[in-house]
Amino acid sequence: MKTAAVGAALILSVVFAAALVILSDRRQARTTTPNKLNAELFWGTYRPGPYVGLRSRSIDSPLLGLMWYKPSLGVAQVRHACSYYDGLTKYGWQEHDGASYGLQTIRDPRNGAVITVEWVKPEFGADPDHWILRVSGDAGADGRSDTCGSRSESQQNDLSLLWYVSSPGDAQATFDPKSNSITGAHPSVGKSFWISVQDADDNKSAVYVDGQGNEYDYASTYSSSISVDERDQYDAKKYFFNELKNSVATTPAHLADAARPYREDGSFSGNLVTVQRFYDGKFTLDLHFGYRDRAWTSEEMNTTETAATIKDAKFAFDMRFERTFMSRTSAGRFGSGAVVASTGGRDAGSEWTAAQLATAKYGLGNMLGSIVYMHGDRMIYRNGAVVREEPTSLFTGVPDRPDHSRGFLWDEGFHQHLISAWDMDVTKEIVASWFATADPKTGWICREQMLGGESRAGAPPTSWAQSDSAANPPSLHLLIDNLLNRFDSDPELRAREFDGFKLFLSEIYDNFKRHVDWYQNTQSSDVAPNTFRWRGRTPAYCLPSGMDDYPRAPFQTEEEAHLDLQVWAIVSSRAFARVATTLGFGTDAARYGRKVRDFTAALHQHYWDEGRQLFDDFYVDADDAKRFVGHTGYLNFWPLFLDVVGTDDPRFGITFRKMVADETGLVTPHGVRSLSVDDPYYRLGDNYWTGPIWININYLIISSLHRYKADPTIGEALRGEIAASYEYLRKGVVDAISGEYERTGFIWEVYDDQTGEGRDNRPFTGWSALYTNLISEIY
Repeated sequence: MKTAAVGAALILSVVFAAALVILSDRRQARTTTPNKLNAELFWGTYRPGPYVGLRSRSIDSPLLGLMWYKPSLGVAQVRHACSYYDGLTKYGWQEHDGASYGLQTIRDPRNGAVITVEWVKPEFGADPDHWILRVSGDAGADGRSDTCGSRSESQQNDLSLLWYVSSPGDAQATFDPKSNSITGAHPSVGKSFWISVQDADDNKSAVYVDGQGNEYDYASTYSSSISVDERDQYDAKKYFFNELKNSVATTPAHLADAARPYREDGSFSGNLVTVQRFYDGKFTLDLHFGYRDRAWTSEEMNTTETAATIKDAKFAFDMRFERTFMSRTSAGRFGSGAVVASTGGRDAGSEWTAAQLATAKYGLGNMLGSIVYMHGDRMIYRNGAVVREEPTSLFTGVPDRPDHSRGFLWDEGFHQHLISAWDMDVTKEIVASWFATADPKTGWICREQMLGGESRAGAPPTSWAQSDSAANPPSLHLLIDNLLNRFDSDPELRAREFDGFKLFLSEIYDNFKRHVDWYQNTQSSDVAPNTFRWRGRTPAYCLPSGMDDYPRAPFQTEEEAHLDLQVWAIVSSRAFARVATTLGFGTDAARYGRKVRDFTAALHQHYWDEGRQLFDDFYVDADDAKRFVGHTGYLNFWPLFLDVVGTDDPRFGITFRKMVADETGLVTPHGVRSLSVDDPYYRLGDNYWTGPIWININYLIISSLHRYKADPTIGEALRGEIAASYEYLRKGVVDAISGEYERTGFIWEVYDDQTGEGRDNRPFTGWSALYTNLISEIY
């Protein structure tokens, strides 16, 4: 046994060393200055609206995407943009490294198909602009999950795949029939690109029979090259339908001519080129993209080599994931079923269940795989009119792909708590991109970013114009404060990355300062000095706060003050004072340090309800009397989980014990609910922030308890209570998210406070993906 153990250890050491070589090779292209466009991040899956969409981070980028449908059913089930109405039971990047590798499984029961999409950059160090998209699937599968989905009505095992290139501006793309490739120009790169396809040898073409019994073998490659309105050329599905001779689904009327099944005769060039193939049963094809002067050859597109490249990339991803998230965790406490065997590089005793590992990878993978690069004009509601600003760009994560594949200020800071643990350079790119959108005079940053037509396509028109007086929680400020904490507590991270982080801070410094000042200049309250209120609140909603229907004062007045915004003002000033100190700007550090003290003093003076022994919103009523709002929920504990109450303050212990007490009615087996079960407004309004469990707030609560349970300034008895609550809440949230992912195939926006079931938007790998932080205890 001893010999076997030594041999196993040696094998694992060799495997781990090999993985580090692969991983090093896949990251060696990152050599440019932080926050500058670099080759590694130039091309990516930066179009999260479609199920499969790619583009570069350039304003004149070609747009590439994938569509599919089952021709034997007609064209009613063409898939392109992510939609709940499609009835897919699974999709999303279950693995993605944010730069060079991704894996997505799509289950489409109505089309009777399961499709696997793998994306890889095979020459990552030498040529990161060369990427391969492998699409494989089974047109005879029913595509259902274990618990939901309806079977396709067709008995034929067919599926048609369409891939397209849309070239913006005056650029044209051309289909080359000799090589079955698409080529075109990318002006800002100054090169031509080629996209070629390689079919697996055992792919079979679909055969159809018309009403007279005639068979048609669709073995050819079909194409359409047209010129379309560049304002919506991203919508390839719309133009696909426009090209159909007959869109009525008969058997199969739109497939009457095998030589040219439904296309009008036309040229091979246009600004939207679509290529189509028809498959029977199982299939695999590889799309190769690169900047070059000719099409790819069959030898260059060797399918065996592509399979090996994907296998290496997956292995590197698995090893990096394990090293990043699984080597420092106590997650083994959760293990109650089969555990996942280590592939090396992990501390002993940190096993995860298979469901936990799959959930954590999906959270990270779909967050990274859903990052969007968008460019275009922005619509602003200013001085009573809608104005269109000059086009600008944004690089950002998104909350979800079907309905919110655009930038949200409140969400983005939370996204980066996870992304920064994986790749600090990506975080710096994204945060710098957000601060670059700040108004150069006022410092205002738009709370919901929709730049150009594609980002607006998934949003209701009523939200297209954003008011320049509307705020949103400055979660990016909290992120920077948190990252400084990470550097202070991790000497290895500090030695490796702090110099680059300081350079990043210097680049955002001026806009960061303006943004902090904008809140303090525009969101102050008239009720007392150094207090704040959200502008734009209505009697039913406080959308600027991010907690939309959470109950506030019973009527609206300018003499009201909002606790959460008071805390955000403290956090913003604290974060900026620390940045100023880090960069050696003593005057700014002293000024914003005073603001922290002044705003904290106002918090204790005005927001503490002595009668209820809780922090709360307050207002002045018609009789000129001060009133506390009186609801019980997330709001009351904002000062606790954002660390603005000293641990030596008696209110610290009181606030913590109130939050977790049974009689408060907030703690559930699945996490902390948003509003007390005993509150008169519980589950009223939209039942959005009035009961459900929100993962971003639970992340703030749990991560703060993680800090407090190790704080020696807190008494031993109280620390013991905090530690017990930490374990209980963390386990409840982790179990709810991984349980629902295993049951439904998705991570959800909110979780029902009574059942733990997922609700509302999915897959919601925005802040709900902080599951990966929670299970790995990286805060």
